[in-house]
Amino acid sequence: MVLVVVVALLAPVAVQADEPVEPAGPTVAWGANITAETGVRTSARATVTFPSGSEPAPFVVVVEKASGEGWAELSRSESPSVDVPVRVLRGRTQLRARLLVADQEVSSDTLTVAGTRARVGATLSMPSRARDYQWIKASVTVRRRHDKLSLNVVAKLKLRRSGEKAWRTVASLRVKEGVKRINLKPRHDGTYKLMTQGTETLLPTTATPRAFDNLPPGSRVVIPRGASRPSVTVPAQPRAARIAADATVSRLSDAVWSSMKGRTWRKGCPVGRGGLRIVRVSYWAFDGYVRRGEIVVRAASASRTKKIFTDLFKAKAPVRSMYRVDRFGYSTSLKGGDDHESMRADNTSGFNCRKVVGNTRYVSPHSYGTSIDINPWENPYRSASGYTPNKSWHKRSKPASVTYRGSGDPVVKVFRKHGFRWLGKADLHHFQD
Repeated sequence: MVLVVVVALLAPVAVQADEPVEPAGPTVAWGANITAETGVRTSARATVTFPSGSEPAPFVVVVEKASGEGWAELSRSESPSVDVPVRVLRGRTQLRARLLVADQEVSSDTLTVAGTRARVGATLSMPSRARDYQWIKASVTVRRRHDKLSLNVVAKLKLRRSGEKAWRTVASLRVKEGVKRINLKPRHDGTYKLMTQGTETLLPTTATPRAFDNLPPGSRVVIPRGASRPSVTVPAQPRAARIAADATVSRLSDAVWSSMKGRTWRKGCPVGRGGLRIVRVSYWAFDGYVRRGEIVVRAASASRTKKIFTDLFKAKAPVRSMYRVDRFGYSTSLKGGDDHESMRADNTSGFNCRKVVGNTRYVSPHSYGTSIDINPWENPYRSASGYTPNKSWHKRSKPASVTYRGSGDPVVKVFRKHGFRWLGKADLHHFQD
């Protein structure tokens, strides 16, 4: 079988494009649908068109808005170009135009006006620095970006402290009339930012963050150039809630006693838990801040110790740190809390059941809880083997606020006023009840 394929060449067929069909009668039409932020004021235009060559007849354009299940009239006009003012609302609004001419009625397609959530501008104004405990005034301004209308929004003021990653809320506020003024008492360096919550009609926003520098309320101790610094570093103690000594005397808690046992106290020590007290007090630190420290002393000396550190606070006498000695662990050579480490940290301390530094044949008076060492780095002890914790500061007398070189020094006078004796050049940092 032979298969025959026949190919026919067909002439191309010309396709005629549709020509615009002119409407038979007048029309009314809107422009493009509108999408804008809620609250924006704009306009929509309805245009009337008559067929070319026809004689325009008297007409009326009725603009209506969809309302419930029907249409509500907004305006009437005899103009062929009707501009309708529109206030954009959240969601969708529908408009239509009806052309009434002679005995005809022609309706436009529906115009949709869609409202999106509006952008908001937020500003946080506040000082860039202030001293610790000082109240400052900050202002929060929140406005729509496209107009100056006031708002009523909820905002949160957040802080990220220096050295931290997390943001914490420091204030929640409702901003009315666009502006809110607040009082703050910033206690830390860090960055503040203002965040407004979004609503059905408003977008959330974040104001430009503001850096803040918390300054110390007191003077920093300036260490002379070339002077040695403590060889052991301890964390800065917590800042006090206010500028006041706020000294308290308490019995030793279970947690404190548990930490002391095996370090600064052991079985056979001349005074036990019941005969000791812990004095907690605020002090002026070397960095100029008011910090909270503690010292353990004999119960009979606690009241005077409280008065001493209260007076030292009033005199703004600096203290570098004030930790219990058990923080520094146990010293096998001293058979008690590691006073070597405590001194190297320039730590002010009290009770410590141990041997004498440099002469371990004898029991230290600190074992009885009647001795206080203050700022030992700047005021070294002269032991049998030389000065400790350093061999240079005994030659210095500045800064005078932290070096005790004579009986007329203010710190020495405060201790003596409350019955404590200073050991003088033999032990510059030691005071004995």
